[in-house]
Amino acid sequence: MIEDIGAVSRVVPDDAVVCGESALWVHHLPHAQQWSPTPRPPIHLLVPGERRIRLATVRDHRLGGRQADTVHVEGLPLRVLSPPALFAQMAPHLSFLDTVILGDAVVGWRSVWTPEHLEAALGPGLPGVVQARRALHHVRPGSNSVTETKSRLLLLEAGLPEPELNVSVVVDGTWLAYVDFLWRRHRLVVEYYGVHHFTSDRQRRDDLHRVRGLRDHDYRVEELTSRDLARPAEMVARVANALREQEVALGL
Repeated sequence: MIEDIGAVSRVVPDDAVVCGESALWVHHLPHAQQWSPTPRPPIHLLVPGERRIRLATVRDHRLGGRQADTVHVEGLPLRVLSPPALFAQMAPHLSFLDTVILGDAVVGWRSVWTPEHLEAALGPGLPGVVQARRALHHVRPGSNSVTETKSRLLLLEAGLPEPELNVSVVVDGTWLAYVDFLWRRHRLVVEYYGVHHFTSDRQRRDDLHRVRGLRDHDYRVEELTSRDLARPAEMVARVANALREQEVALGL
């Protein structure tokens, strides 16, 4: 994709801006478009004014009189729509769930962007702004994956309390673990294990020691995998039961 954008940049206006699915790919944000050598996906570009780019390899978009908020990406000759502006552009074309997933990814773990940046990008009259703002209400900083977002939304839809995301557990000044979901009051941790947790012996050993340390300090740990996410009702029931049992055990 980077090479394709570089090739296109030689024949399009210098002020064209990489946007849409192409910008999602460049920013490593969740996207449906998969790059393949044949056929190559089109490069999505925003073009100021009324100019058109008549190339089979380009899908051009209008700015609609708005100023594009852009960033420079190393290795690209063209500027790229910033992640918050990209959230605003993509919202009308995504489902509610995918809009939340994109928002979570933009403001995710170690991101420089915040929900306030997303809100600022949603100007009045913007197409899809109502759904985007509704989705933004459910966006949370700190999410680390699409599966975390999906799991969190399933739990919230079931009426369960909202967990803290990707936070440290510290007991008496001693750091124990960095965990995916934490219900601090309930001393409940939920960890989601992706494929990499099972393909690396070192990762698996680290997981075992982390969970053991938490349990040794009276934290309950529930471990989830993709199989659990494929059975959402069972997953929700499991976490709900853990929360209820912790309430009884701790006298909450």
